[in-house]
Amino acid sequence: MKTHQLDPSDVSAIDALMNAWTAANDSGDAKAISALYAVDADLVLIDGQLVAGRDSIEAMYQAAFDRLPGNKARVVRESRRLLGDGIIVDDGTWEVIGVLPEGAPSSGRSTTIFQKHEGQWLIQCVRIMVPVVQTALD
Repeated sequence: MKTHQLDPSDVSAIDALMNAWTAANDSGDAKAISALYAVDADLVLIDGQLVAGRDSIEAMYQAAFDRLPGNKARVVRESRRLLGDGIIVDDGTWEVIGVLPEGAPSSGRSTTIFQKHEGQWLIQCVRIMVPVVQTALD
């Protein structure tokens, strides 16, 4: 089995992308945050809703920023793997800091897949999860 090694320049590029994501999110800039996603990216929200395509992702962020102005978000990477040429996956946690609707979760887990498009790293897909109290497996 071939072992994939992360290139330090790719690590720096992904870290810069995530810093830009945080800055855009925290300033409520839906256009800037959506520009970090691939045109055909998709995002699955904590309620299972699929948001497909950069334009839909921008609209979703704009609606969230309008509904909950001033909220901040943090994503903490716990692991990063190179899956193949031009594909990196991060697993970690997320947290929203600010006022949320009653009962809405403020933290959970996430998986983000980055793909290199014409030499530029972009977010290809994100899966946002929250812990469940009980499952059918318990």
